Amino acid sequence: MFMRLALLVVVSILLGCQTSPKTLIRLSPDGPEGVGLKNAEIEGQREYIYYSAPTSERISSGIWEGDPYEEGPDTEGASEFMYIINGSATIVDEHGREEALHAGDAILVPRGVTYYWKQSKLRMFWVIFDEGEPEDWADRTAANSYIRFEPHGPEGKLNGEGGTRKHMYYAARGEKLSAGVWEADASMSDQFHEPDYTELMCILQGSVTIIDDAGNEELVQAGDVVLVPKGMRYQWKQGEYMRKYWVILDAD
Repeated sequence: MFMRLALLVVVSILLGCQTSPKTLIRLSPDGPEGVGLKNAEIEGQREYIYYSAPTSERISSGIWEGDPYEEGPDTEGASEFMYIINGSATIVDEHGREEALHAGDAILVPRGVTYYWKQSKLRMFWVIFDEGEPEDWADRTAANSYIRFEPHGPEGKLNGEGGTRKHMYYAARGEKLSAGVWEADASMSDQFHEPDYTELMCILQGSVTIIDDAGNEELVQAGDVVLVPKGMRYQWKQGEYMRKYWVILDAD
């Protein structure tokens, strides 16, 4: 939403968000314990920014809550993924396509898409990424409209070989930046991963234990939203089937 995006840099400084952590970040729907959500400069909006990229404070992720309002038309210079926690909203693109959003729904508005927004009191997880010129369509894969995510993919199934399957709903910068839904069968490995990107994961089903290189273990399960920051070394211990939405941002 335009008003919120315009204030991200100011708000991230005021809220003291993490800019380059190397540990797993859990996004709580209520903000960090003892901190909560902070009032934004726009009346009726509250937010906590959990992550802001070292290279651009606009590339970020967090929790946002707003009282009822409507706005538009807006055309953004960055793409935004939204995962609704509670409340409802209606989004309409410039061609008249309209959809209602409720708790549990996920949607991505690519940069360059013009849309109108109307909401009740609403709270959501969000990721802002793929910053660029709104009219620059050549380096990403998306129709000229918003993208609604389905937990099993657009046709009710995901594609892939072996124990891993996915559907990529959005890609940019030669797929260095992407978003979609992913599922995998159980997978246990002692291999350490050290990604050159940051990834937000919204766990839809199943669980995994993530172990950092200091031996700290975090059980991540259905309903959790976590962020693995760029450069974090970790092991992935998945003892059962798991499915998640993903967003890859802040890639080298």
